[in-house]
Amino acid sequence: MPWPELSGRAHRILRWVALALNGALFLVGVYFELWPRYRTDVWSAGALCAIALGNSAALTAGTEGSGARHLRRRLRRIALLASLLLAGASLLLAVLEASRGSAFSALTSLLLLLPPALSAAAILDDRSGR
Repeated sequence: MPWPELSGRAHRILRWVALALNGALFLVGVYFELWPRYRTDVWSAGALCAIALGNSAALTAGTEGSGARHLRRRLRRIALLASLLLAGASLLLAVLEASRGSAFSALTSLLLLLPPALSAAAILDDRSGR
């Protein structure tokens, strides 16, 4: 079953929303990089920043030139893999937090799911090189 393509306007809206959420994800990563609650938060924050930058680069990379298409295709594969890993980890974290009875932590984990999920949807929709 092929992925349903969005119209041009809907794709642009999806891409801009994904870029804005990746910017917010980057700022959250920078915040926890500068003021970590635990020692291990620094590594998690660095991973959030890297995934947000990779997603943003994959969503805004141009296709001018022969080498740019190859780079863009490879960058999108890496960003898609990183987004899906982050989405899976945040979904697992939300389920674990909900089973412990912490509704607020489960909700924040579900909010963490939005940027990678929308980025993955925008990357998968952009097969035509728009």
